[in-house]
Amino acid sequence: MAENFGIGMLEFMGYKDYFEKLKKGAENIRAIAAFALGQIGDKKTVAQLIETLNTDTSSMVKIECIRSLMLIKDIKAKDAIEKALNDENPSVRAASAIALGVLKAQDAIQSLFGALHDISTEVRVNAIDSLAEIGTKDVIDAISKALKDPEAMVRIHAVGALGVISSINSIPKLIEMLDDSDAITKMMSAWSLSEIGEPAIDALIQLIENSKGENRIFALEALSLIKSSKAIPFIKKLTETGEEWIKNIAKEALKKMQEYTKK
Repeated sequence: MAENFGIGMLEFMGYKDYFEKLKKGAENIRAIAAFALGQIGDKKTVAQLIETLNTDTSSMVKIECIRSLMLIKDIKAKDAIEKALNDENPSVRAASAIALGVLKAQDAIQSLFGALHDISTEVRVNAIDSLAEIGTKDVIDAISKALKDPEAMVRIHAVGALGVISSINSIPKLIEMLDDSDAITKMMSAWSLSEIGEPAIDALIQLIENSKGENRIFALEALSLIKSSKAIPFIKKLTETGEEWIKNIAKEALKKMQEYTKK
């Protein structure tokens, strides 16, 4: 109720006052005005927010304009937000990168591809998340290249994005990522393979059979998350033969899988 009252007060004060503050206020006042217009959420404010984004010199104000345009979700703002991907301030670029995904701006895909090479980790991460949000098949190759990024956070988001898109073409790359140097990246790769589901089972079994490394742990985790009985005979076999630690992990995986198949 308090939140609705607050937004009601913003509407009562009228757009004109906020437009004036956007043009003539001090930096913090302009930023607050941009924020307030986003909370109101009326598309009548889009043109003024776009103008401010294009002309204001303050990074703080630009970020609030982008966030408000993202809340309003008017595709007319796409060009101005896409232009902000080239801003000198990395926080502005990061806000732009995530906003394009919220707008599902398919014709901004090439710009987001470029953002995957930004010097800012946050920009690269946000570009990956937006490409996953857009989700067309032509983003998969670009996201796959980000699997080689030196920053673990970027790789984590890249493998997660491939799981969200869930293309069978991503299976070989995700299998490779079970050998990544970062444990969270490996865990996320297992999750992504489980999201792809049954088509990933044969590749996971093949890895477990042919590998001697700890990547088998993550492959077993992936199998345990796939709600299919297809791999149960193989997992049962693992509980009976091989190294003791693999037996124990296989038993836990089998327990999960049997619970899924009962439902």
